[in-house]
Amino acid sequence: MVQAKTLFVITVATARLIFPNMFSTPGTSSNFQVPTARSLTMELSCSAPAGETAKASVKTPEELRAGEKVDLKIDPAGPPKPEQDATLDSNRKVTIMSYWGGGEAVPDGQPKTLEPGAKPESTSSAVESPYKSYAYWPGDDAKSITEDASAIGTYSLTTNFCGRASVTLGPDQEFMAPINITMADKYDMTKPIKIAWKPVKNAVGYILYAYGGNANTTINWTSSAKPNPDPAMQYSALTTDQLDKYVRDGIVLPATATSCTIPAGIFKDADSVMLAMTAIGKDKVQSKDDVETQVVIRSTANMVLHTSPYRYPMNTGEKNKDRK
Repeated sequence: MVQAKTLFVITVATARLIFPNMFSTPGTSSNFQVPTARSLTMELSCSAPAGETAKASVKTPEELRAGEKVDLKIDPAGPPKPEQDATLDSNRKVTIMSYWGGGEAVPDGQPKTLEPGAKPESTSSAVESPYKSYAYWPGDDAKSITEDASAIGTYSLTTNFCGRASVTLGPDQEFMAPINITMADKYDMTKPIKIAWKPVKNAVGYILYAYGGNANTTINWTSSAKPNPDPAMQYSALTTDQLDKYVRDGIVLPATATSCTIPAGIFKDADSVMLAMTAIGKDKVQSKDDVETQVVIRSTANMVLHTSPYRYPMNTGEKNKDRK
């Protein structure tokens, strides 16, 4: 894809964060409504630098309840720097073990292990960003999206340094429903861990990750049938062709999927395990007059699968007695 001179990204997101023991009594999970947060963000990246008089604003639909027009905040530092892949750190002191694919048992050939200080067999070269300026909304004074707000409508971008754009979000780009995961009272890390969920309306695919470890080892797993799926799909727009290929290759679970199983024993030595699930919505990508507009639709859920009790140092009580 030819890189546009200006990139305008609207992200429409629904998110849930689930902690252990959120339910007041056992067996009430079906009646308990896990808190949900909705957000709509806008980002503008441009190959032209933003001078002192640079301005950017977006006229938003009335149904968003954000006001007729919002001003994007121009960051003098420019576009955010990409986060460094932890596996590339030559000073890394832990072993990294990577697993992929769903099923009852760990497939042959897994895990892929990276010893302390070692680098992956192949890594992509860093690519310098073509963008010189960056603006975003909301800023530090952000207000939460109200429950009655809607993302549907036309968003018109106006700037005095990197062009204009207009995009209309339809019912397919509305805020997605939250992910409802069927939770167990407790997960046994030595056995297969089945993650089941209710279908999410307008979802076109799903991908799951789990992370855990201890003082010496970092463990990660993904539902992808292939290792190292591109993490950008969680927050960048996908074209229909890209998504179809991901589903064919088993990288993304199809829209019909309602469960996936983490193979037994992967996290049996982990002190804690976190699950991250993303429902991919119907993204929209359009280009006009050197401005590429991307609309990213996502619903995410993050859930703690396992935590180990804190182990107090031995003989602490005896030492405290001596101090009295």
